[in-house]
Amino acid sequence: MLTLKIRDIMSKPVFSVPADATIIDAVNLMVDKKIGSVLVKNGNEYVGILTERDILARVVAAQKDYNTTKVNEVMSSPLLTVPASASLGQATDVMKINGVRRLVVKEKDQVVGIFSQRDLLNAIHDTFFVLASIYTQM
Repeated sequence: MLTLKIRDIMSKPVFSVPADATIIDAVNLMVDKKIGSVLVKNGNEYVGILTERDILARVVAAQKDYNTTKVNEVMSSPLLTVPASASLGQATDVMKINGVRRLVVKEKDQVVGIFSQRDLLNAIHDTFFVLASIYTQM
């Protein structure tokens, strides 16, 4: 049986901002790269993730100034990770149990990607069309 591995469907490359970057700096990067989150680094270490939801709930709704508020004040932390070798089922279980939409993907202790609900939807979509193609050939 074919088992999808997270390394095959994760989003890469990973984009990051320094922990002391402002929200507007992070938003500009997210808009430029057309992504819904950025990882947050303190030096060489990933310390959190900033998502669109974080910005809406902790900056916009809280009426904080996005020009002065620092990313580390509103990011989600600690990071939830999954190995690149994890199956789709294993990764979605971690997401469901923890109530998150994104997981950081690691291989040999290195961050190699992000697995998101969008990646899951794309994998389901692609699988559906492969199965439909097989079915119509019968």
